[in-house]
Amino acid sequence: MSKGGFGDPIFQLIDYCWVQVGIGSSCGVSDKLVIFTSLAAYSSWIESVLNSTIETLSNTYQCDKKAPCGCGQTDVKLSVNGIIDVETAIEHSWPMIVWIPVNGGHTCAGTILSDSFILTSVECVSRFFNYSSNMTIVAGINTLSETVTVRRKIDKKYIYPNYSSLRPYLHAVAIVHLDQPLPIHDVSSILVKTCVPAESESLIDDYPKSNLSLVVIGWNMDESEDRVSNALQQISVRMLEKEHELCPTYSINHTYQFCAGPSSKTKSRQMRYLCNGKNS
Repeated sequence: MSKGGFGDPIFQLIDYCWVQVGIGSSCGVSDKLVIFTSLAAYSSWIESVLNSTIETLSNTYQCDKKAPCGCGQTDVKLSVNGIIDVETAIEHSWPMIVWIPVNGGHTCAGTILSDSFILTSVECVSRFFNYSSNMTIVAGINTLSETVTVRRKIDKKYIYPNYSSLRPYLHAVAIVHLDQPLPIHDVSSILVKTCVPAESESLIDDYPKSNLSLVVIGWNMDESEDRVSNALQQISVRMLEKEHELCPTYSINHTYQFCAGPSSKTKSRQMRYLCNGKNS
């Protein structure tokens, strides 16, 4: 892997809120598979740091706009009958995502846990935080070229204690602290917090749930050009059962990880581009 991909959030629509259920942590392992760190197993740790539905026939997914997390003021829209290819997300329909630019080219993603904390992948901070004193996050944007009004410097990182570089895809969860709070409580702000499932809501309790509909978002690379896509992208995927032919090869621990793959054969290439060395 060279640049991009790590930290891309993956969401499930639960009770009219988009709940972030995983983080992209091992991107580009094949054309048909991406492995995500399952967040349900880490909810207690996330809470400790903060304290120191299935796709329908409709192409519009309404969520509870009064909910404390997981729902912006603009509804998510997916192509009818699922996304055929990676497509551009409706502007500000995923207001919990932030852009983490690294070294002018490497692109990571994160999500807003609170006004001062961002959830991402270990790979987004472990290699770059130590030699870059100016790591920042950019919030409230849909395209990378638009005028940035909300930028914050990262001043501290938290890596899940059981993470080991010897098994880099396992426990690959990180939280970063911002030097100034985000304006998520301002009436005029479009920013919202991401929802994280409690341990009792773990997807793994009912694993496998084959064909469960999920959505991955991120600033992926253009397939035809070696560049990051300007606009935020989205693609529908499905959860793969742990007995799937690809999962035993790449997934390390089904208690802490789950496999997701393209929801149609035509998406295999797009899946790789969304989360590998050529994409975010």
